[in-house]
Amino acid sequence: MGVTGVDELRERARRELEAERIRRRAENPTLETGNGIDHAPQGNSPPAPAVKTRKDSSPIKSLDTIINLPKLLSSSPPLTQAQLGALWTAYHARKEGVLCAVVPLEMYSQLIETARRYSQFVVPLPRGVKSVEDGKEPEGGTEMFFIEWALHHCPTVPNPKVDELGLPSSQSTEQTASAGSNPPIMTLLFTPLQEYKHRQSFAAPHLALTFHTDLASTHGVALLRGEITPAQSGNGRWLLGQEEAQALVVAMQKFYLPGTGEAAKDREELLKCFHERPEEFKWERLLELSDIGIKL
Repeated sequence: MGVTGVDELRERARRELEAERIRRRAENPTLETGNGIDHAPQGNSPPAPAVKTRKDSSPIKSLDTIINLPKLLSSSPPLTQAQLGALWTAYHARKEGVLCAVVPLEMYSQLIETARRYSQFVVPLPRGVKSVEDGKEPEGGTEMFFIEWALHHCPTVPNPKVDELGLPSSQSTEQTASAGSNPPIMTLLFTPLQEYKHRQSFAAPHLALTFHTDLASTHGVALLRGEITPAQSGNGRWLLGQEEAQALVVAMQKFYLPGTGEAAKDREELLKCFHERPEEFKWERLLELSDIGIKL
């Protein structure tokens, strides 16, 4: 896909977003517009891609449907950040089609900040790479994935203690209030670019990440859970392998959590270019900065 492909993709996303806003206003006139994490700029300049809710995305599973929050919070002494991370990792260790991670709050705040500015991007996934002799370029290709960030509600800070009737004690309520508020939950969808271009909002994401922030104010972390979409054929198959899903997450991190150094600056600039100067966006540069060993 050439440079014009980026323009077409972004224009389709803009039209789709506007149509979705009109549809939602018609369905519920009292619903506030601009539900994404970015607001359209004023003036004649075209709006930047805004984070939106896709009609095909699954409802967010609350954290207390995944783990027993009351039991976890009632432990004595209270769980440390490291212990919470170990429990989260152990819980997902033997589950198929699922990824997990523990994201420090400072890192999560950086993700939110970057997603507000750049809610969409593309990342490459190596496909069918063959090993070759030393000194030769690896054989194989890449599949581009379109990624979309969405911002959701801020979960309430859970009460660490309840009485025998299941109601929070006054002391527990005070402790919860002093803990402050939680940051919003974020989700991230990975959809094959070609499928998204052809089906747009009806394209099925292959991987969906949810950053649960219920324990952010109490433990200083966001709990990441990624779910790979099962194949329609069933038989315990998935649209992505475990390693492929992990590779997509790593590719995203290289641009949304670039770190420091010259390569980090180049990745930040390419992400900015995708949104602000799409006519200058180069796919060859994307592959180089993704560091996957394959060139166009």
